[in-house]
Amino acid sequence: MARVLAPDGTLLVVTPNPAHLAELIDVLGLVKVDESKDVRLTSTLGSHFARESDVLVEHVMTLSHASIHHLVAMGPSAWHTNPQSLTERLAHLPDPTPVTLSTTISTWTPTP
Repeated sequence: MARVLAPDGTLLVVTPNPAHLAELIDVLGLVKVDESKDVRLTSTLGSHFARESDVLVEHVMTLSHASIHHLVAMGPSAWHTNPQSLTERLAHLPDPTPVTLSTTISTWTPTP
């Protein structure tokens, strides 16, 4: 990223927080957010970028079973969840279900 971003450019990184999709993680057997995610992000980007700011974005969404199924299918849990098991577990949730979106948007600028 440091090679392709303009010297005066800004890199935006969206990182899930532990509360992200918390209502679904245990019930559906989803992958949890790594508690060291921010440390890994900083160690990966820190040699080429300086963190300028962080903005917490949290919102409770009301999602149908179909929307939850699509949400799981587009994330990392899709590789770790059996589709049949997901459908069976999803049936135990109310339809619709309140689900927390919790991310941090960080801005990074290239270092010389």
